[in-house]
Amino acid sequence: MINLRLKIEGTQFEKLSCRVFDPQTTLNQIVEVGRDKVQLWKINYKLTSFVNEYDETMGMMFKLNHNYYSDMILITLNFLDYYDVHFFNREIQMTHKITDVPCECLYDTINDYINKPIHEFEFNMN
Repeated sequence: MINLRLKIEGTQFEKLSCRVFDPQTTLNQIVEVGRDKVQLWKINYKLTSFVNEYDETMGMMFKLNHNYYSDMILITLNFLDYYDVHFFNREIQMTHKITDVPCECLYDTINDYINKPIHEFEFNMN
């Protein structure tokens, strides 16, 4: 399901990634927990995988076209074996980060954040 593989070295995403993981497994786990509700996210299934010099995946990025949130999300795996979820705007600037998310909580964590009206996003950034 990964459509595009990009080298992570030298990009702004390099410092956000820590560990190698399988993006397809991660996406399957998100969809499994969210089941029918994940379709409301309107994921652009052109997933981007960021790879290291050994061609191992270090991050997975996708675009949502949700009612309240229609920008990019980057998922990385940290050294504690938890996921970090990075939210980016249209200019590819990080607007929010949620760290140490267990795999079974990825769907709920992302869903809770993207279902907040825009004024709550702005409030949380201060």
